[in-house]
Amino acid sequence: MAERLVKMARNSGAAHADALAVADTGQSISVRQGRLESVEREDSRGIGLRAFVETPNGFAFASASTSDVSEAGMQQLAARVVAMARISEPDPDAVPPVGAEHPDGQTIRDWLARHPLQDPGWTLDAAREAALECEAIALDYAPEIRNSEGADAAFGTTEVAYAASDGFAAEYAKSSASLSVSVIAGSGDGMQRDYAWHRTLTADRLRAPRDLAEEAAGRAVRRLGAGRMRSGPATIVLEPRVATSLASHLISA
Repeated sequence: MAERLVKMARNSGAAHADALAVADTGQSISVRQGRLESVEREDSRGIGLRAFVETPNGFAFASASTSDVSEAGMQQLAARVVAMARISEPDPDAVPPVGAEHPDGQTIRDWLARHPLQDPGWTLDAAREAALECEAIALDYAPEIRNSEGADAAFGTTEVAYAASDGFAAEYAKSSASLSVSVIAGSGDGMQRDYAWHRTLTADRLRAPRDLAEEAAGRAVRRLGAGRMRSGPATIVLEPRVATSLASHLISA
């Protein structure tokens, strides 16, 4: 599918193009106050295209994506992206997907052999029990925990395929499992909420429901009674979540 879309873009006038196709299949379950709230299943496919056109002042490019992966839908996407690229300003930093040092076929096959697709390791029943256990432990953590925003468990697989106009194409698949819980501490205007979340490849690698529950509840309780600081010099210490978020903003800036 990705290779076909790249060919369509070239036929529409792109000098270079690359495409990324993604297919997700998964199930999720939500519980709140010890009761089942929702069960959902996802089966989605989508594809994105980036196309470069050559101008007297260098390459200009545009990108877009669609969930319509029919032949007609991809043809429309290819034509639209190339048309967008033609009216875009040239970008001196635009680097078309050509001439890159891609891994050879054997290297890719060896990597895939070392990283086979794994079963997420959960059934809906097992996911529900994990979510219920996680929420129950969080609610019992301390008297200050007064309410729950619920717990969620999800699992599934993702397939990804990439193709470029220089002839490179590759694909891989991965599984995932996640568990989260969010609770509320305190009452009235002083209420505070917090959460804990973990995602990994398979359910057996997830942090234990108790670990997540105690993290979420403990964080919510520690938020109680917060007040304003006096103005003046102070040492700033970033907790891990904030530090990670700040680092990502700085990297993307």
